Amino acid sequence: MNRQQITWLIVRAFGLYLLVQAFLLVPELLAGLFTARYYSNVLSSLGSERGTIGSSYRVATSMYRTLAVAPLVRIILYSAVGIYMLRGGRFLVRLLERVPDTATDVGGGEHAQQIGREPR
Repeated sequence: MNRQQITWLIVRAFGLYLLVQAFLLVPELLAGLFTARYYSNVLSSLGSERGTIGSSYRVATSMYRTLAVAPLVRIILYSAVGIYMLRGGRFLVRLLERVPDTATDVGGGEHAQQIGREPR
């Protein structure tokens, strides 16, 4: 295998990994939706007795955001990047192929770059 094939394989494998992660987040999203709805119903039924319907609604809204929106954003992000990588990820492959094959000598050698003031 040459370098281009290895890069292509790494990009595709990571894209598949991200799609699997997005698929595994679906139950978390569903649980968050059901939990937020349950708490919203419970708090709305308790709110009429205490007269604190406004604060109950705020609590239910913040719970809905944290329990349902965060997994949804991660699913969308992981899916988009995973599909991009599975379809080739041309930009990422080109970026990974630009790494030099051999290590360069930074500190010394015959042609070491001298850093200093320029003569006037």
